Amino acid sequence: MKKIVLALVVVTGLAFVPATIFAQDVNWDGQYHKGDFSLEVGVGFGYHGVGYGLAVLPGAEWTMADWKIGDVVPLAFGVTAKGFVEFVPGEGLGFGGGGFATFHMGFKGLDIPEFFQKLDWYAGLGAGILVVPWDSPTIGFSLPSYSGLAYYFKDNMAVYLEGIYWYAPGVYGYGGGVVGIRMKK
Repeated sequence: MKKIVLALVVVTGLAFVPATIFAQDVNWDGQYHKGDFSLEVGVGFGYHGVGYGLAVLPGAEWTMADWKIGDVVPLAFGVTAKGFVEFVPGEGLGFGGGGFATFHMGFKGLDIPEFFQKLDWYAGLGAGILVVPWDSPTIGFSLPSYSGLAYYFKDNMAVYLEGIYWYAPGVYGYGGGVVGIRMKK
């Protein structure tokens, strides 16, 4: 189900690109390119099966490739390591971590207001582990996913808003929103 939703989000995102862009000679570029490395940390609020909690989600990403589809649409692909530590009042700390395959699509160079040119839309799908001491079983294998939008107020620094979902069958998962900061090198 998550893969279908992710595919629909990608197709919908690309549908917003006007067809006239493909007919023009544009210099459309993304925020990410091969070899880029970024670190991030976000703070989130979400639901964890037994109640609402506050989470901290650190991550690191390496961009492995970037291409232009049809020599126009920029997409960058990478790998990300992401973790989370969540505090649920009355239950305690839960944590997890995993690896993700990610993609990014930026909007630099388009004939749109500068604010929108500084946006980066991204998503990731991966595998990881959840550890929740208040549940039985306490450890579970997870297939987490996330997507978000980052705004680069500097070439190497962005704020982002992200939705993330970690779930392991038989173990309560984390689903929520994250606001964070990302630094790119």
